[in-house]
Amino acid sequence: MGIINGLLSDYGGNLASISLWLLLPLNVVRVFIGPFPWLNWFDFDDNSIFLIADYFESVFLITIIIILFEQLLIKYRNNQWVSFDEKLLMLLFGLFVLSSFGTIEIHQGYMSIGAVFIIPVIAMLTVLVKFIKYSFITLLLFISANLLYIALGLRGMGIGTSVR
Repeated sequence: MGIINGLLSDYGGNLASISLWLLLPLNVVRVFIGPFPWLNWFDFDDNSIFLIADYFESVFLITIIIILFEQLLIKYRNNQWVSFDEKLLMLLFGLFVLSSFGTIEIHQGYMSIGAVFIIPVIAMLTVLVKFIKYSFITLLLFISANLLYIALGLRGMGIGTSVR
């Protein structure tokens, strides 16, 4: 029984809290953005050694979400149906995104695992050139946001974790 209580308090404790639902839009943004600012890597501690992968993971996830919504919007405008397979894969992705909110901290890795389900949808709906273009634009936006963060002197403010 102690193991179950420990798991619920560590991994499911946030699901029962009202703050999860009140702050859901903000937490959705946080799970897509990942660790921010990218300056955290320069702390050189046990937590920061994995951050470079998380930074590029954020770029990848935002890119595929943008492409997915753009392609779904095009289908909607052209009165085309979204296939059952596409809907199912997007639903599975959504469930993984929701599972990332169960813990006190945001776990982007759960969403990344869920992204495996929408990669086939993206591959069917778009071309590689568009993916590369959107990835580059997203990377530039992240770099710009980090430069703005530095320029405004917000280092050490704990903007993301203070809301949770």
